[in-house]
Amino acid sequence: MSRKHSVQAHLGTTASEYDRVIRTFIPGYEQMLSTIGWWLSQIVPQYGRVTELGGGTGALAEMVLRKLPEARIEVWDIDPKMLAVAQDRLQNFGDRVTLREKSFTEKLDECHAVISTLSLHHILRVDAKRAVYTNILEALAQDSIFLDNDCTMDMT
Repeated sequence: MSRKHSVQAHLGTTASEYDRVIRTFIPGYEQMLSTIGWWLSQIVPQYGRVTELGGGTGALAEMVLRKLPEARIEVWDIDPKMLAVAQDRLQNFGDRVTLREKSFTEKLDECHAVISTLSLHHILRVDAKRAVYTNILEALAQDSIFLDNDCTMDMT
C-alpha cells in the first residue's frame, strides 16, 4: 500500500467531510461499527489492547473507547489529514488512545484485537495481503480476535 494514499484522492472528499460522506456510500454504517463493538465487548479483556488499521477519522475508535471504558486503542492510518480529524475527535480519551501515521505493512505489537473498517481492500496484491494478514495473526494474543468489516474488490 502506498504511503501517498489519501481520502481526498480516493473518494474526492476532504477528511473533515468523510464521516458524512461515508454514510451515504455505505448503508448500515452505524450498525457495522456497533457489530464490531459487540464482538470486542465479548472477547477483549477489561484492560485489553486494540489496534485499528486504517482508523481514519476515529469513528470506530471512539465507539470502542466508549464500549470498553478501560481498554486502550492504537489507531494506524497513513493519511495525516484523517489522523488530524481523529485527534480532534478522540482528545477527551487521553492516554487510552494513540494515533500513529503507519502503513498496514509495518509490524504490529501484540494486542487482544485487530480491527479494520473499509481499509484493507486497498491492499491489491495477493502477496501483500498475505504479508498483512500474517502480521495480524502474529500480533494477536491468545484468545483474541481480528475483525474486518470491508468490501470485496473485483480485479476489474
